[in-house]
Order: sequence, then C-alpha cells, then structure tokens
Amino acid sequence: MRYSRPALTLAALACAAALGLAACGGDDETSTAAETTGSTSAVASEPDLDRYCELVAELDQRSAEIFSALSPTGEVPTDEELAAAQQQVFDENADLIDELSRAAPEEIADDFELTLDSARERAAAGDAGQPSKEVAEAGVRLRDFRRDNCPGPGSS
Repeated sequence: MRYSRPALTLAALACAAALGLAACGGDDETSTAAETTGSTSAVASEPDLDRYCELVAELDQRSAEIFSALSPTGEVPTDEELAAAQQQVFDENADLIDELSRAAPEEIADDFELTLDSARERAAAGDAGQPSKEVAEAGVRLRDFRRDNCPGPGSS
C-alpha cells in the first residue's frame, strides 16, 4: 500500500502523539532524558502537563524530521520504509519517550500507554498499517487533549 504526502504527515504526527510513548527500551545508564534531548527543563518523574506538552512538541519535531527524510524526491515510501522510520523514532528517542510516559497527565495515561504499546508492536513487526479501532480512538483522545491543553502548532 502507498501513502500520500498528507498521510505521511499524519503518520509522523501519529507516531509522536499516538505512540503514547512509554519506556521504549532505552538504557538506564548515566545520561538523563534532559541530556539526551538537549532540553534544559527538569526531567519529569510524575505527571506534569507543562512538561508533557514540551516533550510531545519535541517528539513531533524529531518524528517529522525522520519521516520527512523518507522521500526527499517526493516518492511515496514503502510500507517497510514507513515501519522502519517508526522504529527509528523509537530507537532514537527512547529516553524522551520514557519521560513522556511519566509526564503524561493521569486523564490520558491509559490512552498514551495503549497507543505506545500498539505503535511499538506494529513497528517491531514492520507493520505500517492502521492501528485497531480502540487504538485509533485513544489516539484521537490524545490529539484532542493536546489541542485543548498544550499551546503551540501541534495543538490545532
């Protein structure tokens, strides 16, 4: 299956927002998420709306860069390329995703974890297809929460 440019943009945003991102692996070495992400904000260790909004925006940016690099000549990426890009987002942003999971406000924490688990499973399986209806609905709730609670370009 091929995807249009708008679908790629949606995939990048879905990868960031709907990843729901919990601990994506990452190691428990000495580096902190703040060091890894280049952020100067304190690392979230509990639900924190402001930090959640900052992290989602940062992950959106990083995801968009990865997905944009898939087709510099305008060709539509293959399913395999899309799945590999999604896995790359997980691999390169494990600490940020871990912190994002901890910062997710309680009212969206379950949706965040559900979408993260689904995105991880689909990326690991090389599946660039759509998530289940339940996961898609959780992703919509995450998007709506962000729109209503986080300022900035990704909130509209």
